Amino acid sequence: MWPRHTLPWYVREVMVLIRDTSSNAIVYETRAKHEGRWADDDLVLPAMVKAALQGFPKPPEGVRNVNIEIPR
Repeated sequence: MWPRHTLPWYVREVMVLIRDTSSNAIVYETRAKHEGRWADDDLVLPAMVKAALQGFPKPPEGVRNVNIEIPR
């Protein structure tokens, strides 16, 4: 028997999409995802946006892990 976890598990994802206003073409698109038990959206979501924008305007291609320190 495995122990049951009683704490909630949170899955969050943010997407940043920037378009050229004259042509409506996408000029930058990125996402960030966080999974874990941390429930404080006021701290986690800004860190996710910061992670998504890391390397802007020319981030490396592909999936990568980005660590952002959140003050506690």
